[in-house]
Amino acid sequence: MLIIFVVFLRVFTPRALASFSLLILVAGCGSIAKGIAEAVLERSEKEDTRACHIEGPASQGLEALLRDQEASRVDGKTTRTLKVLMVHGIGRHLPGYSGRLTEHLMRELELQVREERDKEITLRDPALGEESLGGLRISRFTNKERSRELLFYELTWSEISELEKKAIEFDDSQEYAFRRTALNNVMKKFVNSHISDPLIYLGKYQIKIHTSVRQAFCWMTLGDWDYYPLSTDKPCDFLADSRSQQMLEDDF
Repeated sequence: MLIIFVVFLRVFTPRALASFSLLILVAGCGSIAKGIAEAVLERSEKEDTRACHIEGPASQGLEALLRDQEASRVDGKTTRTLKVLMVHGIGRHLPGYSGRLTEHLMRELELQVREERDKEITLRDPALGEESLGGLRISRFTNKERSRELLFYELTWSEISELEKKAIEFDDSQEYAFRRTALNNVMKKFVNSHISDPLIYLGKYQIKIHTSVRQAFCWMTLGDWDYYPLSTDKPCDFLADSRSQQMLEDDF
């Protein structure tokens, strides 16, 4: 079994960070900019000696897994399915944010056919009550011969952090926004919508975000496309007998 997660995070290069600190300085936040600038300069002078440890087999890539899928067909039918989970990073995201990536995958992997209707799952966990933990959108891609199949799972957990962001929503209203310069207003909205997420994650919502991802992966192990309902808000049971067998049969 191979686990492949596609995670979108905004990563700042030293040049981008330097530009970012300059913008903040212009907006009148000199002390914050000074701290960021010093961190960038310090990083450029010192070698990063932290070790990165990666365990497990090297990834073959999605193309290789699809070739294996074609080779394992029995009586013209696919016996294994390739499943990919995408988890977004900080900031507000709406269902469908993975559109650019899925179009690229369809083109590169020669998957010309997309199932007409996606399937939608509202994620929940009994241990956390009835509150929604985000949404999971499942899309199916195949080639014309139906010898290749990819199920793409798009997890949107933004609504978890939105609950906490409501406390600063007033800051984006025109009552306050029109008093700021255009640049200051752009930076303020960025801080409210993006920079707040890491702080929220380090608080009580971390468990909910982790559970959201865990529930999404649990749904990946349900089975083939036909096993999924068009929509549901029932929690996924990781202890179901079929889960372990499905994890052996498919590529995740």
